[in-house]
Amino acid sequence: MQQKLFLGFTPTSAQKEYLITLQQTLCTSLAPEAKPVGAHNLHLTLAFLGLVDERQKINLIDAVNNLVKPTFSINLNGFDLWPNAQVCCLRGYAIVPSLAQLARQTQLIAERLQLYKSEHTFCPHISLFRKAKEWRQANNPQI
Repeated sequence: MQQKLFLGFTPTSAQKEYLITLQQTLCTSLAPEAKPVGAHNLHLTLAFLGLVDERQKINLIDAVNNLVKPTFSINLNGFDLWPNAQVCCLRGYAIVPSLAQLARQTQLIAERLQLYKSEHTFCPHISLFRKAKEWRQANNPQI
């Protein structure tokens, strides 16, 4: 059996509450088909890995457990809408070096395990809505 997996960081309870408030505020700015991501699925995405089988998952867990995991702080300070992915997210525009290095390491793991490797440059973000295709208004909202 395969699972669709991401590597990411779970927000604290207080951060989740804030993200839920942002979703409630944003819902009027998005087309009605946009669906909020459930609180239990909110995460800062480090890497999308695609479909992963059981053997790959075991190897992935071993590889991630062996990574050096630096502490970092990041400011997610803008909203973005990615129409191809149909995602509305809260994103950061400045990437701290320790987080960028961790993202590179996870992409190397994905490549080694023959998992999905993104063609996009790493962009720290938290997906807030799925099936988000367009803003209702001309300009995207501000934080």
